[in-house]
Amino acid sequence: MALDPSLWVDEVHASDPDERHPLITFGLDIMRRLIVVLAVQLLAVACSDSSGIGSAPGHGPVSPPSRLFVSASAAFDADRGELVLLALVETPSGPTDETWIWKDSWSQLHPAHPPTPPRNPMLVDDPADHAVLMYGGTYSPPVAGRGKEFADMWSWDGEDWHQVPLAMSPSGHPSGYAYLPSKHELLMSFLGNPFADSGTYRWDKTAWTRISNGAFPEGAVAVDAGSGALISYMGRRHGCVPDPCWSDVSRTEISDGNGWAIVGGGSPEPAAGNLVTDPTDGGVLMLNELGHTWLWMKGMWWKMTSQGPSPSSNGFLYSDGTRVWYQTEPDYPQQRWQWDGRAWRKG
Repeated sequence: MALDPSLWVDEVHASDPDERHPLITFGLDIMRRLIVVLAVQLLAVACSDSSGIGSAPGHGPVSPPSRLFVSASAAFDADRGELVLLALVETPSGPTDETWIWKDSWSQLHPAHPPTPPRNPMLVDDPADHAVLMYGGTYSPPVAGRGKEFADMWSWDGEDWHQVPLAMSPSGHPSGYAYLPSKHELLMSFLGNPFADSGTYRWDKTAWTRISNGAFPEGAVAVDAGSGALISYMGRRHGCVPDPCWSDVSRTEISDGNGWAIVGGGSPEPAAGNLVTDPTDGGVLMLNELGHTWLWMKGMWWKMTSQGPSPSSNGFLYSDGTRVWYQTEPDYPQQRWQWDGRAWRKG
């Protein structure tokens, strides 16, 4: 799976990472879920027929073979200096959510009160609340059954998850987050179900208050460290599998808080990617599905020649406030990369 944007994190999360045609999305989703169920069942049989099955060669700490990561989200906990991950894991006995942290290595935690029911999560760090937050989430059974959307909220304090009482709960699911340091505001882009709940919301300590009827643009969003503006990029390569065909897309938009405007001029090659606020260069860094790195600085994109993380790896792109990092997820052979402002270096 090539640099899945849904797995990457920073102060802003990718919005609606699946940009395929709806028919393609539906077909691929069904195939993926069938594969998940088959894999879990086969692995469960393998575990029952074997004794002492260990970790795969070349892996760091990994899930036991009878468990399969379906999706994961992570956020850098600035207060505690660690990357927090919440993963939806399918097991022979059903789905579960697992909590992991990265601090020199991956460690699985066993909090007393994990978010329930299990769901596909999307995490964000909220420096104002000194916590990692999660709102809502979705879950679709791998084979049969109706998907579910959740409208609850949870907070991670470094040791346990706590459900947050809400004065108002929009119905639907988040498509992205943005923390604006200049205003100390946490924003959530929301796709409502019903559509009337869609829009951009601001977290006001006890409730999500809608401040705009429009959500973030399709693609990925990050805060420009230089100007403080929100930058959005949507990239897509052309294809025809199956029909109808679609064309290349490479679109950059910018928001100053009063709406979004398309930016003209040079653009990156059409390809899906994710963005992260880049404190080193004072702008925004993008790593796309081709493995190419682009920098947004002073109102334009610059392509970097440095080779970095493999496009075939599954991992998280994030900033710790001083550097940009790329870290593979716990069930994948471990890779860790650091962006030093000019090049990627293995860390």
